[in-house]
Amino acid sequence: MADYEEAASIKQQYEQKWLAMEEVVAIGIGRAGGETAIIISVTEHSDKVRREIPGRIEGVPITIRETGEFNVQ
Repeated sequence: MADYEEAASIKQQYEQKWLAMEEVVAIGIGRAGGETAIIISVTEHSDKVRREIPGRIEGVPITIRETGEFNVQ
C-alpha cells in the first residue's frame, strides 16, 4: 500500500500527460477503498479516459470521478 509521498511522486510523473487530455479537469490525492489513491476528475468518463488512464499505476490505485466541468466564480 502506497503512502502519500509515493502517490504524490507518481502523480507528479504522470499529471502533465493526463492534464493534456481534454476530459481531465483536476488531479489530486485522496483515499479510495481504504488506500491512498490518485483521484482524477473528468468531465466525462469516456472510452478514451478508460484506455489512457489505468486503474492502478506503480502500485497506487487510480480513481476516476466524473465531475463535469469546473467553473471558477
